[in-house]
Amino acid sequence: MQHITEIRTAVCTLANKLRAAGYGKRDSFLRAWAAVSETAFRVAGATFENRQTALSTLAGIPADDVRVVLHREADNSFDSSAVAVWAVLKGTGRGAKLGYLPRVLAARWAAVLDKGVRPSAAGRVIGTDDLHGFLVSMAV
Repeated sequence: MQHITEIRTAVCTLANKLRAAGYGKRDSFLRAWAAVSETAFRVAGATFENRQTALSTLAGIPADDVRVVLHREADNSFDSSAVAVWAVLKGTGRGAKLGYLPRVLAARWAAVLDKGVRPSAAGRVIGTDDLHGFLVSMAV
């Protein structure tokens, strides 16, 4: 039952944000449901700091051994809606920040994460030997 409550909370939170942005009630709920049911995106900022090294390491690890965690960064100086994407190795607790949700998605998901809803997320390394990215799929 907890899962259904989290889905409702996420949908209503997103729908309310869309209503505040000027969308109609029906359209807000349709868009919110589509966003909550499943979202796939490429992590932003994967070329900054030492993230390419982390992605190179992750490329050799089976996806089932990696847990994707979203961490809200409300105090981020560049974006108050920032949501960091971390990859954590199962069983070790060791992890690395891979980047962030794209700004448009972060604006929607920040309010959902602030309400305590934790979407399930999975990811995989994409790209070439020289330049890596990380593709994430998440749903409530």
